[in-house]
Amino acid sequence: MDFLIPLLWLGIVISVFAQLLFYKLIRAGNLVNVTSLFYLVPVVTAVMDYLVLGNRLAPLGLAGMVSILAGPVLVCRAAPARKR
Repeated sequence: MDFLIPLLWLGIVISVFAQLLFYKLIRAGNLVNVTSLFYLVPVVTAVMDYLVLGNRLAPLGLAGMVSILAGPVLVCRAAPARKR
């Protein structure tokens, strides 16, 4: 059972659902916004590591996570309307 849950998580959630979500986002939105979401992978991994395994992140690591989160925030925020 200890092997089955991670195997199902990797096989179904990450491989299938993540790819379907990725393609849906590409089809529906701006490619720059979609690719900026890749920067969130390390942050989500660190949060899951803390929640599931209880591993704490060092203060410098937390500062890095804040700087990583600043990138997608800057890219995905609403841009002012351009004049034609």
